[in-house]
Amino acid sequence: MEMTYPILTIDKSGVDKYLCNMVQDSNHRFKSWEHCYEAFSNLNNPTDYLALHLAFYLASWGMYRGSCGILWKDYTIHMDAVNIIRKFHSLRKEWFTMDDVSQIMKLYNALKDYYSKITYYKPENKTSSLNLAATDTLITKIMLGTIGCVPALDDLFKRAFHCQGKQFDENLLKRIIDCSQSNKNTIQQCQISISEKLHSFYPSMKVVDMYFWQKGFDDLQNEVIKNGKIR
Repeated sequence: MEMTYPILTIDKSGVDKYLCNMVQDSNHRFKSWEHCYEAFSNLNNPTDYLALHLAFYLASWGMYRGSCGILWKDYTIHMDAVNIIRKFHSLRKEWFTMDDVSQIMKLYNALKDYYSKITYYKPENKTSSLNLAATDTLITKIMLGTIGCVPALDDLFKRAFHCQGKQFDENLLKRIIDCSQSNKNTIQQCQISISEKLHSFYPSMKVVDMYFWQKGFDDLQNEVIKNGKIR
């Protein structure tokens, strides 16, 4: 029997707190998502231009650490991924329903398959190649920054969404879509606020990403203050 989960509530104040960073600093690193998403709105943009935008967005969002492996690659490693993303460009829209689950999972699997086949070398180990870690965090950040069809499943999001230790799959995607649909009115209010403050359009899944990242960040900070350390 499939487990059921309570639908989590999105609070506009949490999104406003995240948004405040970009209102106070127009060059804040959070804006890197916006620049990348806007670049991918035009399929006629050159592939290397899109790959460069994707690379900088990922770097700005913490994905160019050594543990991921793409630290040892230049931006052109993303060019084949750009061509994969082009095939799923019809997924770029404001809202997502259960009818989109199949296509979103196909995009996820195609990107995961591509990145998992990439190998790299470290300077201290030049004779033995390593496989790039095509983690859920990497793949969902790519999907969020280019298509905007899923939030980025990093540790902070998973903490707030109560899915720590779980892999991205169809069931988790359905939970996320359920959450967005159940909080549609609040998300729409957030989108209006974002448009007024940043003069940009943010799709529903980006709002979901903002809220649960901020909530996860705040929860972690409060735990550190309370306990003096992370459990």
